[in-house]
Amino acid sequence: MSKTPKVAIIGRENVGKSTLFNRLTEEQLALVADYEGTTRDRNIAPIFWQGKKIELIDTAGYDIKSKETVKTQALKQFEKAVKEADLLLFVVDTQSGIVPEDRRLAKLIHKLNKPYILVANKADNAILRNEATKFEKLALGKPSIISSVSGSGTGDLLDLILEKLPNIKDEDDDEYLKKEKSIRISFLGQPNVGKSSLINAILNEDRVITSDIAFTTREPNKIPFSYKDQDFTLVDTAGIRKNLQRATSLEHKSTEKSIETLKHVDIIVLTLDVTKEIRKQDLHLAGLADQAHKGLIIILNKWDLVPDKDASTIYEIKKQMKIWFKFIKWAPIIVTSAKKRTRVYNILDTAIKIMQERRKEIPNKDLDKLLKRVIKRNPPPYYKNPKIKGLEQVSINPPTFLIMCKYKKWLQYSYLRYIENQIRKQYGFVGTAIKFLKREIK
Repeated sequence: MSKTPKVAIIGRENVGKSTLFNRLTEEQLALVADYEGTTRDRNIAPIFWQGKKIELIDTAGYDIKSKETVKTQALKQFEKAVKEADLLLFVVDTQSGIVPEDRRLAKLIHKLNKPYILVANKADNAILRNEATKFEKLALGKPSIISSVSGSGTGDLLDLILEKLPNIKDEDDDEYLKKEKSIRISFLGQPNVGKSSLINAILNEDRVITSDIAFTTREPNKIPFSYKDQDFTLVDTAGIRKNLQRATSLEHKSTEKSIETLKHVDIIVLTLDVTKEIRKQDLHLAGLADQAHKGLIIILNKWDLVPDKDASTIYEIKKQMKIWFKFIKWAPIIVTSAKKRTRVYNILDTAIKIMQERRKEIPNKDLDKLLKRVIKRNPPPYYKNPKIKGLEQVSINPPTFLIMCKYKKWLQYSYLRYIENQIRKQYGFVGTAIKFLKREIK
């Protein structure tokens, strides 16, 4: 088997598929909540076991009766996962026993003529482990009994997966991770600004579910993608609205997951609706992106809905955006239309340039010369002079600079910004936040 085998986790709603996905991938990628239909899109992540690499796919709960638009799209995502999978993990719930939806899905599995493993989940004690044998009535063989919450039985399940998928090429997971140079991009914004639509436009397929209904996307969805010989990981996130006091606990969890992704990406794509006025929440999200010290691109989406536009419209809109977002004026602004696929690949081209900026290194001797010019041109206030003695770059990605001074507490934020602006003027660093560290010396 030359290609990486795909293993799809399937089952009805609320049987613990996402918990199992998180357990096997050893990451908290999928959102877990006591709500039916929490998972909607396909979540995909690699796992390594005994020197073998497998691609694991989490799917939405199988619900053939629903006619809701979002659930219909979720079912299509389920069908795509099943079609491309080399092995199916059919998860059932030992606590609730066999239900009609399990029987329907078992019949589907019989028709598919694909390798499968029946997984009896939530077997958290001896009594439930004994109850799991009842699932043999589904005529899918003896179940693999596990508890995805505690991890009990999951090692045996992984061994069984390798037995069902012979001839997998050996791959050293450490070597794989070293070779991976994927640019990780997170799409951040309020609900209904077109984050998922932009990702679909870039991929040129209906990879993630889109809808006019707010909060359609509920959990971060990592999607690998290649463009111009560069690997990317596109991360779709749930929309973050301002008033969370009225939100459900599920939306609170989704918001936490969206913000958590900012720690693990290289570039944040702040997505705005160009037809709407800038709100405080947009500025708040921009502030979160700035504080995360990541690369940043501002996207003005839904350009196709702007009426009476001409050649000067984009110029005027960008001019207004630079006023609103003056604290991140280093962030490139791209006007897009996900619906028409207008300028969507500019996002990736800009991301490649930003990563080059994030890896840029400035020799300390050049920074020393710059610092002397900066202080001579505009010295700190005489009465609270921090007495800056040195400036050096200590790391990249993000570009991090250490300022050495005699009185650290007197180094004002405004003067720090002044130094940053001069660094940017001289060396660029377009599209990336710059981080400063301060050290007091005697």
